[in-house]
Amino acid sequence: MQHAVMHVSTLQVDTTQQTSSKVKPYHWLNLFASASFISCIKKLCLRRILFFKMPGDAIASDEEPCKGEESSASGDESSTEESSESDIDYAESSKSNLVPKYLRGVVFPYHGEFYQTRCFHPNLIAQLMSEGFLPIALPGVLLPKLHKHRCAIRIPENLHVSKSTRKKANRFHISVNEDFMGVVKGCHAQHGKQCWLYRPLVEAFLCMNKKEVQVRIFDKRGHPTANSCTVRLYSIEVWNTSTGALAGGELGYTVGHIYTSLTGFSKEDSAGSVQLAALGRLLCQNGFKLWDLGMDMEYKQRLGGSNVPRNDYVKEVKEVRESQSHLVLPTGQGRVCARSVIDRFQMPEQEGGKSSDSANKHGNDNKAPTTRKKAKISETNIKTTG
Repeated sequence: MQHAVMHVSTLQVDTTQQTSSKVKPYHWLNLFASASFISCIKKLCLRRILFFKMPGDAIASDEEPCKGEESSASGDESSTEESSESDIDYAESSKSNLVPKYLRGVVFPYHGEFYQTRCFHPNLIAQLMSEGFLPIALPGVLLPKLHKHRCAIRIPENLHVSKSTRKKANRFHISVNEDFMGVVKGCHAQHGKQCWLYRPLVEAFLCMNKKEVQVRIFDKRGHPTANSCTVRLYSIEVWNTSTGALAGGELGYTVGHIYTSLTGFSKEDSAGSVQLAALGRLLCQNGFKLWDLGMDMEYKQRLGGSNVPRNDYVKEVKEVRESQSHLVLPTGQGRVCARSVIDRFQMPEQEGGKSSDSANKHGNDNKAPTTRKKAKISETNIKTTG
């Protein structure tokens, strides 16, 4: 280290002896150590490292491959190709505008609803969550997703819990943050190669599960404000009451009064349905108002979900992330009977003295027989990635 310092000092003297002899001996060393210089270098390095194109078949998407990546077969197609490339550039520019200014040096558009970064730091993941992104991953790459439409349930009024699910809930207990790694292993076992819980993301989630993350709130110009919000990541477990075995579970996180389900699994019949019903009621009991279920699926609609446009969802996240940051799920209470959790929350009385559950049951009874046959939720597909 002394040799390196002497080298820098000697270099200074040699290059400045003809201009001034009052140069500070470690001027360049101080420059390298300055915070602004380090920040600049980090940003430049991140841009070079993170800005890359991934193989088009690396992730399933509804989007078609970029036409700009296909080679033109003849000169007559060149003008069409240039037009396609300009359209793609415009689309990428529009996608970039959806990323907050302070994150644009780290997070870049991928394709479809996905963005990309190689940084798996818990603070960055929490920051993305606080801006409305849902983080998933590929090997070595974090893929934050910003859905065009988010399937969400406005709770408690729109949450549907069937009578059969309430009966089955007697067979299970539910807990919060009791077995994070057990839930991760269950997701890997059920989803196999399609499971996006790769090691760097699991490690980041584990840190967030052990300790909540405070993130800074930035203004529209990308400047930090004095305000902050809290992001909390939870594991929800469902246990077989008779055997004590882990029967199902999920990972999720909270921002303000919004709870977002990430992914989960079910090993026993009805465990997934009971877990969803008990979790929904647990969210109601603790003051949460919106349950975000990610991409739209049929079983989510039966649970009470409806599509929320991207702009509306992101707007609500920003409105409640600070003011409702005190809302938490109860932890450290051990395993509680799922049926008691479901029945503990009394639904608000509606017109005519009927609860929303009663109204939902009545509505289901009036459905056509073909619809009722489809009402059974597939336990193997109940937890699909967001």
